Amino acid sequence: MCVIIFKNKKTNLDLNTIKLAYNQNPDGVGVCVNDRGSQWTVYKYLTPSKKDLQDICKLCQDHQAILHFRIATSGGVNMSNCQPFLFDDNKQVLFHNGVMYSLNGICKDRSDTRLLIEIFEGGNVDPHELLTNISKHSMNKFILLDDKNTVNFYGDFKDYKGLWCSNLNFIPVKKPVINLPLNYSEPVFKSREEFFESRKTRWDNDILEDCEI
Repeated sequence: MCVIIFKNKKTNLDLNTIKLAYNQNPDGVGVCVNDRGSQWTVYKYLTPSKKDLQDICKLCQDHQAILHFRIATSGGVNMSNCQPFLFDDNKQVLFHNGVMYSLNGICKDRSDTRLLIEIFEGGNVDPHELLTNISKHSMNKFILLDDKNTVNFYGDFKDYKGLWCSNLNFIPVKKPVINLPLNYSEPVFKSREEFFESRKTRWDNDILEDCEI
């Protein structure tokens, strides 16, 4: 499914969040950091080490940053398919989360996102218009860093500790805590009649009708 994470300059991105995102999406990591004023720098890692993940965390400190953690749904697991993708003479940068079924799997060695970049490079398509249309009619989500250094969001992004994420599937879900009274115990019924009497009703079609209790 992949995940895109957008970080504002003053928002904290801790190492644990980076590890969680990578553990769920281990097929490549891309980072785009606004570390030179109006200029953005792109870093890519196919199989980042623990130190690489620590370096990514440091890179993003005190800077605006966009991160992509990939899980391969089409194309090979290699640097050529590792996001983000630069196009328009490296003036624009694209991040994608989702599956574009019209492009998915039609090319063995290139992902659907790479094929989309080739469409953009053809020069006859407005990226903003196409990304708006795709995200409007599907679950696909994108971030486009355009040639004016504007960060454009397409699709529904979720807030997580001040970070904007294309999904929260990488965040562990805490099981609900059920607080029972200290003297609580499961009721024990001696007969079917006692069970139905306790419920103040009778289910004539219930499966218990054919069971011995």
